[in-house]
Amino acid sequence: MSGGVRLRGSYTILESGRKKVCVKKLMKVVNVSTAVQDLDDISSVKYLKAYVNSLNLGFPIEFHTFIRPVDRVEFVKTLEKIYVESSVVYEVNPMKTESRVRAERAKALRDRVLRDSAQPFEVEVYVAISACGEDLGSAIEVAEMRSRLLKGVLSALGIEIGDASSEDFVKTFNLASSESTNLLLRLLRKLRRRLIVVDRVTLPALTHIPLLGRTKVFLRSRGVKLGIDVESGESVYWNMEESSSPHVLVVGPSGIGKTTFLAKLSKDISEAGVKVLVVDPRNEYSGILNSLGASFRRLELGKDLALGLWELVKLLGLQRQEPAEVLLEILSTHGELGRREVFSCLYSSLKSSSVAVDNDAELLNLVRSYLRYCQDDYSEYLVGKVLLTLSELSGDRSLVGLLREAGGIYVVDISRAQSIDPHVVPLVMKVLSVAMRTVPREPQREVRYHTFVVVDEAWSVMKESQHISIVEELVRVGRGYGVPLALATQTLVDLTKNVRALLDSIGLLVVMPSTSVEYWKEVRKLAKVSWERIERMRSLGRGYALVRIAPDPRSIIVKLEPSQGLN
Repeated sequence: MSGGVRLRGSYTILESGRKKVCVKKLMKVVNVSTAVQDLDDISSVKYLKAYVNSLNLGFPIEFHTFIRPVDRVEFVKTLEKIYVESSVVYEVNPMKTESRVRAERAKALRDRVLRDSAQPFEVEVYVAISACGEDLGSAIEVAEMRSRLLKGVLSALGIEIGDASSEDFVKTFNLASSESTNLLLRLLRKLRRRLIVVDRVTLPALTHIPLLGRTKVFLRSRGVKLGIDVESGESVYWNMEESSSPHVLVVGPSGIGKTTFLAKLSKDISEAGVKVLVVDPRNEYSGILNSLGASFRRLELGKDLALGLWELVKLLGLQRQEPAEVLLEILSTHGELGRREVFSCLYSSLKSSSVAVDNDAELLNLVRSYLRYCQDDYSEYLVGKVLLTLSELSGDRSLVGLLREAGGIYVVDISRAQSIDPHVVPLVMKVLSVAMRTVPREPQREVRYHTFVVVDEAWSVMKESQHISIVEELVRVGRGYGVPLALATQTLVDLTKNVRALLDSIGLLVVMPSTSVEYWKEVRKLAKVSWERIERMRSLGRGYALVRIAPDPRSIIVKLEPSQGLN
């Protein structure tokens, strides 16, 4: 068969004649979230670049934008009609806050067109993916698989795409010709000439009239209800399943409501079928969860619960890994055992401890028995003292074992353990990180994430530069193994200096009110927020928060509800 190009549905098909068929599937952007439309000029361009750069899916993706001017008078009339109709609906029924938002958006856009004499444009954005195979069926199968993956990624960013007709695409770009054999080459040449660089397009040019009538707030319309947007009156939700990142960071001074917020979030996520594991350093969560009517189990580290190091040793042995290496990685996160002078002593003792044990106390006491081979007395004393303290953190259950438990909320009270050993928080976080990678994963479930881990007072870990890597590792590993992480901290100073990469992985950022100007200067390094909005936040108290839901760079002021729930 001689090579040729033909159009069929959403496909452009190229048959090379060498037992190879390549197809190009065309899709079109059909809906964009309200959050994206509300961005200013610079932010909208940054957003478009960010989502394009994030599409590292392992196959090429093409974006083609077709922009045509529309009649300015008719455009303004359309906006005026939307404004009037939506205003009337809101006046008749003030509960329909979406009508108020639609009216305000239409009025702002109308005023901008009239004030700046801006030329409105209608925008069509096409997306194309390519695939090849031995025959047409196999090529289309690969293309369909890639298109489903791409639709899922863009959907999480608030952008909906649907199949486009290849014939309509050719007509749109004025490519109709009898020279069908050269159609693909002519198509590419035309696209190269007609493609418009987004940096040169202002916000009016990115405004597509139909979007005003049928926007959907995809990223904030389903999931756990956070509260009410104080400016628009709309309910604000956080959809962990669809978020571009599942991790949470809550920031605020002491006593402002961080723990209460995380307790409510834990309750609602648990009710959605996701297991919740709360690391409670001050024994506060039990009382709050009780007041919320939540069912939970409280386990005290050192009384009801052990770390589970011996379980990790067994699992690592079954997986043919070297237990001594991993135990060294865990124990060296302890402030005393991470010192260079005691490192070799600890390692040699761990290498010698190969006898099977049944609990943490037996394992750590076995390691202590080999400390006599250490080269200096100080290292032997220091390592022995720490291991003896850790051996007292015993219990019938283990932190590692909790990852295999069924759903529900498990509150791990580490307040007593912290009073015995102040280095226990980074140790707990490291054990969780290793356990995520080691404990066999459950069979595939409907939910994307199976365990939600809350670490309160995380600033106590993040303020130490040597422990920053533990937090980063837990975020990285947790996302890959279906375990989102929620952190609470009092200050952003250490975060902005050391873990900028961590902040890029935060899907939900919740900033509690404070009157401190320095506090808000640090916040502005992380989130797009005006000083006008900051002044308003400084006047607010408990029960309000500045919320940013990625990938939307904007922050909104939310009145947190007394009781959150699912939608």
